[in-house]
Amino acid sequence: TADWRVALNEGEGPQSHEVKDHSLNNLIGHAAESEARLGRFVRLHQIHSATLESGVLSDAMVIDRLVRLRTDRGWKLGLSLSGPGQADTLAKALDVGIFDSVQATYNPMEDSVGGLLERAHQEHGMEVIVKEAMANGRVLQCEPMVAAAKERGVGVDALAIAALRA
Repeated sequence: TADWRVALNEGEGPQSHEVKDHSLNNLIGHAAESEARLGRFVRLHQIHSATLESGVLSDAMVIDRLVRLRTDRGWKLGLSLSGPGQADTLAKALDVGIFDSVQATYNPMEDSVGGLLERAHQEHGMEVIVKEAMANGRVLQCEPMVAAAKERGVGVDALAIAALRA
């Protein structure tokens, strides 16, 4: 997504380490590059960091092209969510109805999307990929989690994962 560069352009001011361009032209380019580099090994095309603000879920031409990727190439379609509006974004994605998987931040400290992840899996057959299950390490130092884990004789990480699966 950044022309496979690790270094950012120098002398052009602050730049992001990633490009969040969900336009049709970018999708066409990424799909072609993925197919050229990975060929038959591509199984999933996942939109990275989808948000309502990015417009990717309301762009009819992008949605149409994604469906064509599934039909023409057999790729599954997914999206990863980011930001505080991830529940709203997932609700919109469920309405769009074309996605096979979703990746979302979900942990004992951020569980706002939990009910929608369950719905996505149970009602829409979507695979659910949990990211930041340990809240970037904060769960491991959360006093109530530490105390509950000690009381049960398990690691904090095991308790956090069990809580997510419950």
